[in-house]
Amino acid sequence: MGDYAWETAIVAGHGVAGYKKSGKTQKPKFPQVLQYVDLRVQSDYRCSIQWARYGEFNPEYQICAKRGYHGPCGGDSGGPLMHRSPSTYKMYVIGITSYVKGRSSTKCLTKYGGVFVRVSAYYGWILKGLEKSEGWVTTRCEDHQHEHDSCELYYKILKLLEMY
Repeated sequence: MGDYAWETAIVAGHGVAGYKKSGKTQKPKFPQVLQYVDLRVQSDYRCSIQWARYGEFNPEYQICAKRGYHGPCGGDSGGPLMHRSPSTYKMYVIGITSYVKGRSSTKCLTKYGGVFVRVSAYYGWILKGLEKSEGWVTTRCEDHQHEHDSCELYYKILKLLEMY
């Protein structure tokens, strides 16, 4: 499991980009262009403390990230949290957007940031699923140790997607 605490990561998605008033209610506005923002991955300890009152954070399976009041929005779930390798400049998916905490009308403006599924925690399960698929390709990556699994998985998924 890579430790990305205090490093910059990028979250991207087509989630809510604002609200427009419609009578007495506010309706979400969704962008046509992919949105992204740089976040700071928080330490497991900080995330555990921050989310303790909700009982919803497990550092073995989750990562949290934020930057001020920026983060994922409603509709961004399932999108990537990516980290750029300082040595290769390649982007690696380290998390999958899961949820944010806040009022429904301000889900993008929460001080808690977002919680993401920690991809490395499911690496074995993902590989097991890919091994059952046709077009299995083994690719070796000679990157840093904490990036090796992500790099290998990235290429296997790309090869799998090329079949479709």
